[in-house]
Amino acid sequence: MVLHVKRASYDVRESDPFVPEQTFGTLPTAVSPIVSCIQAIWETMRRVVIEGFSKAPGLPRDRKRCLGFVDDIYKSVAYHSLSIEGYIVNPASIERVQRGDWDLEHHDDDRKNRDALAARGY
Repeated sequence: MVLHVKRASYDVRESDPFVPEQTFGTLPTAVSPIVSCIQAIWETMRRVVIEGFSKAPGLPRDRKRCLGFVDDIYKSVAYHSLSIEGYIVNPASIERVQRGDWDLEHHDDDRKNRDALAARGY
């Protein structure tokens, strides 16, 4: 059979599936076959994928500058994150979140936001 395939210009590489380099995991029976297939592929390719990433840069050398950058973009990130989730965002609400003062019991706007999200089904 292999000879006929080679004559048809196919590159055939035989391998023994039982050599120690082959890895076989146990696949759970209550999971969709495609999930098991993806998990098996990941197990065989995980090392190759990890090697393709560059090394983590580590902690920044200038920590004050890095934390200053975080402080500078905090309001912008908070605005986008909260508005994506459906909250009505204004500078006062962002400042309350930043200070840890977000309080449904004492702030009418916070309570209204929660109620609006509940009405939308969030």
